[in-house]
Amino acid sequence: MRAVKVFHMEAAIKENYGYKYIVPTHQGRGAENILSKVLIKKGDIIPGNMYFTTTRLHQELAGGKFYDIIIDEAHDPTNEHPFKGNVDINKLDVLVKKYGAKRIPYVSIATNVNMAGGQPISMDNLKKLRAYTKKHGIRIIHDMTRVAENAYFIQQREKGYEE
Repeated sequence: MRAVKVFHMEAAIKENYGYKYIVPTHQGRGAENILSKVLIKKGDIIPGNMYFTTTRLHQELAGGKFYDIIIDEAHDPTNEHPFKGNVDINKLDVLVKKYGAKRIPYVSIATNVNMAGGQPISMDNLKKLRAYTKKHGIRIIHDMTRVAENAYFIQQREKGYEE
């Protein structure tokens, strides 16, 4: 019975999202473990907007090294910046210049960053990040676990997304 449900889910995802391949996992930790083993080689650099404990563990067990590229305001609980989950593009640029884009299999992004107290990332920052990574041929792996909350903060705090 369980296998039937998995195949039904796979068919629904393919139909609605157009994906050719689907790898169902029991939870996010299983997915990030597979992703890390497939994408990360020993010595790779994985920049991210802070980290989630298991995500960083899987990245490092796969041979990579995590680098925090979240904006500095995220480390100050008294700072009222509306998007403390934002990536500091300059910090990412330093890593790309130091290690080269080929040693960065992806940038690890979380919405409503847990380690920063659930802080959101802005659409503007995501667009700038995508423009930068596209220019350098770097993937973005976006953990969208709390994307609905993040979308709410964008609607409430970011000009142009009120509707």
